[in-house]
Amino acid sequence: MKNAYKKILSITIALLLVVQVFGSLNVFAFDNNQSRAIEKYTRTVDVPCDKFGYVTVKVVISHNMTTGKKMVYSKDYDTHFDKQWFNVQVSKVKTTPAVGSVIKGNTIKVEVTAYQFGLQSVTGNGTIYL
Repeated sequence: MKNAYKKILSITIALLLVVQVFGSLNVFAFDNNQSRAIEKYTRTVDVPCDKFGYVTVKVVISHNMTTGKKMVYSKDYDTHFDKQWFNVQVSKVKTTPAVGSVIKGNTIKVEVTAYQFGLQSVTGNGTIYL
C-alpha cells in the first residue's frame, strides 16, 4: 500500500513539473508584448497665415525601428501673430497623414486655419520633410 501511495505521489509531482515547464514557455520580455525599439523625434514647420503672421507647428513622429514604420504620434502649435490684428485665433491645425496614422512617403502636409472674430479667415500650408 505504501508503494502505491509513493507511485501516485511521484506521478503527480512529475505531471506538475511537466505542466510547469510547458506552461511557462510563453514568456514575454516586454510589457504588453510590445517592442522597445521605438524612437520619437520632433519636426517643426512655420506655416504662414497671410497678413496675420505665422504658426509654428510641431509634429512628434514615432519610428518603430523593428518594423520600419513611421507614425504621426502627436501635434502641437505656437502662434506668432502680429499684434495689430486683434483677437486672431487658430481654428484648425490638420496634418496629412492624421495623428495616429502611418506615414507613407517622406513628407507630412500641414494645414492651419486662422480667423479674426469669425470675420476673416485664412488658410496656410506647409510641408515637413523627413
